[in-house]
Amino acid sequence: MWDIATPIMAGGVHLGNLFFGQSPFDDDTIDYDFFRKIQGLLI
Repeated sequence: MWDIATPIMAGGVHLGNLFFGQSPFDDDTIDYDFFRKIQGLLI
């Protein structure tokens, strides 16, 4: 999984950033069992 950020620009002025946390790419293998195991620890 990857953390992704991109700038928000309008008229050559930097207005801010847009962040996407923990985004999988098409070729990433997601370990669903790992996330199921830690789910109870995060709540």
